[in-house]
Amino acid sequence: MKYIKITLLLIFLCVDLHAGGMFNVGFMAGAADDAGGVDKIDGDINMEMRSTAGATVAELDTTYSPVFSINLGYVSDSLMIQGGWEYTTNVFYKSRGSIKTGSTANEIEVTFSRFTVPLSLGIAIPLTDRDSIYFAGGVNMSYVILEVKQSSPSSAPLSAYPAGSLHYTAFISGSHLKCGGDIRLSRNYSFAMEFTQYFGNTKKVENEEKNSKILLGVNSFEITAGINYNIDI
Repeated sequence: MKYIKITLLLIFLCVDLHAGGMFNVGFMAGAADDAGGVDKIDGDINMEMRSTAGATVAELDTTYSPVFSINLGYVSDSLMIQGGWEYTTNVFYKSRGSIKTGSTANEIEVTFSRFTVPLSLGIAIPLTDRDSIYFAGGVNMSYVILEVKQSSPSSAPLSAYPAGSLHYTAFISGSHLKCGGDIRLSRNYSFAMEFTQYFGNTKKVENEEKNSKILLGVNSFEITAGINYNIDI
């Protein structure tokens, strides 16, 4: 976090500020790797299931999740300021697994969703009259929702999850770095691609039922692409 703040300060001191510039609004879609949200939790559950003597185990798997975002930006010469809102969820392909120690299997399902508001400051570098690349970084706030469901927790209990349905929610602050490219398609429209790496603080979160605590974080990367609508001023 300290190094990102220093980088943003240097960017702000190096760019030229002018009254003119260009505003844009972008609609992006892509894929996110929410390793800080699901991968660690799935890994801990898998480890506990594997260590259960005599159990038949189907491990939980973690996949990429779709991400959708709206960006609001301002570019003036080499200065770029960008804010936005994004959403990602694994609801279309949930993490599923099971453990069976007797006649009944405990089916486990983990659902994850994240709403993030990022604020970025960076440098835009024109390559041609139509193309440019940019590098930016900043801070972000995420609202994370996690749900762990079990079909029969009493048949093969998990130490961190004492009930059949557990809900965890938290606001998690963090920082990010991103790079991207923009190709002008017409006077007002351009095609953009971005790679973003999030560095989120990890925090211990208690579930709504007050009978379980887990660690949640937002340490993930994502790749998105979409269309910008640009307005010169």
